[in-house]
Amino acid sequence: AKSRARSKNSQQPKDPVFFLDRQLGAYKLPAILRAASFVLVTHLERYGSQRDTEPDPNIAIECGVQKNVLITADPDFEHTYGAEIIQAKIAVFYLVNNHDGADKWGARILAARADILRELGRRRKPFVAHVTTEGIVNQVKMYYLKKTKVIRIAKKRSIENE
Repeated sequence: AKSRARSKNSQQPKDPVFFLDRQLGAYKLPAILRAASFVLVTHLERYGSQRDTEPDPNIAIECGVQKNVLITADPDFEHTYGAEIIQAKIAVFYLVNNHDGADKWGARILAARADILRELGRRRKPFVAHVTTEGIVNQVKMYYLKKTKVIRIAKKRSIENE
């Protein structure tokens, strides 16, 4: 019964399709994530040669239409495109250091995978979540009709690997 209740509240399919924003590259990071069984679409794959001219608000809207989860390294995305995030009813995961490159980003996203899936399962969209340099989702900003609410997530690190 519990899983049925969760799926009713969640707008996310069981295996989310992630959309990688243009700042995250077209080849190296997608290869790292796909090797770990992430299902994703890159900016280049969706927009092709128009990738540099496609406006960011359209990207948010298209992620809503396609039911994609947006991963971005744009530090201003949530501030600049809040209205589009709300309109598209999407989840956005934002990497906090936007110039660190595919190897570090890949490691962080893989480390955060359980956190990302947990937040997708328990939060109503739209929301924006921050992925830290340690690969932890530490904050979720929920969007409501007339306000936002920031939820800080306390993290208990497992010690099974130590």
